[in-house]
Amino acid sequence: MTSLRSHRLQLRNPFEADSPIVTMLIAVTALLSLFGVFMVLSASSVTSGLSNGGNFFADGFMQAASAVFGGALCLIIARWPVSMWSKNRNLFVGIGFVLQLAVLTVGTEYGGNRNWLDIGFLSFQPSEFLKLAVIVWFASWIHDNEFMLDEPLQRWIQPLVWVGIPIGMVGLGGDLGTTVIMGLIVLGMLAFAGLPSRTIWTLAALAGLAAFALLNVGGSNRGARFDAWIQGCTPEQYETVCWQTMHGLWALSSGGLFGLGPGSSRAKWSWLPHADSDYIFAIV
Repeated sequence: MTSLRSHRLQLRNPFEADSPIVTMLIAVTALLSLFGVFMVLSASSVTSGLSNGGNFFADGFMQAASAVFGGALCLIIARWPVSMWSKNRNLFVGIGFVLQLAVLTVGTEYGGNRNWLDIGFLSFQPSEFLKLAVIVWFASWIHDNEFMLDEPLQRWIQPLVWVGIPIGMVGLGGDLGTTVIMGLIVLGMLAFAGLPSRTIWTLAALAGLAAFALLNVGGSNRGARFDAWIQGCTPEQYETVCWQTMHGLWALSSGGLFGLGPGSSRAKWSWLPHADSDYIFAIV
């Protein structure tokens, strides 16, 4: 409990609304968002032109519109009091739970993972909303139950089960990456709150076993990609599970340390899948 309180005292002043750190954080976020929009515009130009009747900027403009909408939404949400988040934490998780349940039933499957929800005019990943909802719920719960920080692990089973259910639902969709990230976030929150390190390591070991089990029962596609990562790609795997990985590595190698220059990447010419999202670093 002392650890949690001391951390609060250390963080309160730097993150006051009128603090220079907050101003710097907003400026850096805005600059990175602007840079990201231009990079997506460049990386998606070829595939955008092919899929939108020659309009090479359609996907980039959509990304820019999303960035503007997201920025405006951030400014609105930033003015909501903390009490509102705490009061509605169950509602947020409930909405995320329903959306993730919809993914498991009517969601779109791609690359062996079922993690997208297509509603016609918009496709999105409910797991991203559920990730934020879990953070809000667990942070609020820890705040309300500081007295349990010194309790043995057995006392934490119930709240960890409640947090583990939505994380497990994401795993059932096959999205192992997001599942692991959510698990690490929960462990990080517990460590920051001041839970004993022995308890943290015990939970980390259990989470690792769960991730390994999910890897082995999650389907042949993920298992094949994992084997290719460990043992290396075979010629037979080149056009299947290794295509994206190999072309991503070639994109990095052809550009060298400083790249080929703005907009000059060759890999974005339909060679590298998801060049404007998952593998954009290889293009940039």
